[in-house]
Amino acid sequence: MNSTILLLLCTTALAIGPSAEEKVARWFALQATEWSNVCAQLVLIFADERWLSAARQLAAEVVAHGHCTAMYLWIDNNSSAVCTDQPLCYVDRTTACNDNSRRWGSNRYFQTIGQRVPLLSALLNRLPLDWQRGVALFDADIVLRRNALSRFARSNATLVVQQEWPCITAPAHLCCNGGLYWLRRSSTGRQMAAQTASLMQRLRLPDQDAWQLTVHGRSDVQFLDRHRYANGYTLLHDDSFALAQAHAIHVNWLPNTDTKLAVLRKLRRQPASLVY
Repeated sequence: MNSTILLLLCTTALAIGPSAEEKVARWFALQATEWSNVCAQLVLIFADERWLSAARQLAAEVVAHGHCTAMYLWIDNNSSAVCTDQPLCYVDRTTACNDNSRRWGSNRYFQTIGQRVPLLSALLNRLPLDWQRGVALFDADIVLRRNALSRFARSNATLVVQQEWPCITAPAHLCCNGGLYWLRRSSTGRQMAAQTASLMQRLRLPDQDAWQLTVHGRSDVQFLDRHRYANGYTLLHDDSFALAQAHAIHVNWLPNTDTKLAVLRKLRRQPASLVY
């Protein structure tokens, strides 16, 4: 049984409201009992209202492979957006979202997306431990072309993460992308999420930078092939990238939301290759 959960969320790190643990506890009070037991893999999809349509398309791609999704949507207090098409809906509109909160690189932008890892950590702590299952975090600007989640689970890694490219981190040149990763439902997975959330708070780091510190020196982290799991820079500038072999494409690096949405629509019209 597949289920999709839409959590309407518009809080910032400065807002006074329920903690990540309290939000997840309310979520579990609402969700069907079998949700945490039946889902092979769970994907958290983060978006705001402009990205709702793309997020729903991504959710459909996840569910088509037998997995489950939980969608987090930052939405303005005065918005008329509803989630009646979802079997479960948890609404939290504790503060207004405006253009400043949506502009990449702004303080409010990082405050908003800074909720992702604490929520992920609280969710991992609430779900039963299960080595065969995990929780993934996907941004809404992703096209999923194959059953990537089952591939993640078959690895021996605790964390499977997309490469952010270009990367100048020496010597391996491996940088974490904070918008596409999978974390195993293990005690080590819980520890990694908690460590990352703690680094974000103590050092006031964006989640992507905090993950980079968390993975440093670890042997249980798998960085995904940057051509099969391409970011926007690889899509645009790497001549060796082949769409036919892509498992997922993350269209960050594109200049604006309209361009990203147009590219996503075009990519979704391209058939997925059978080449593995």
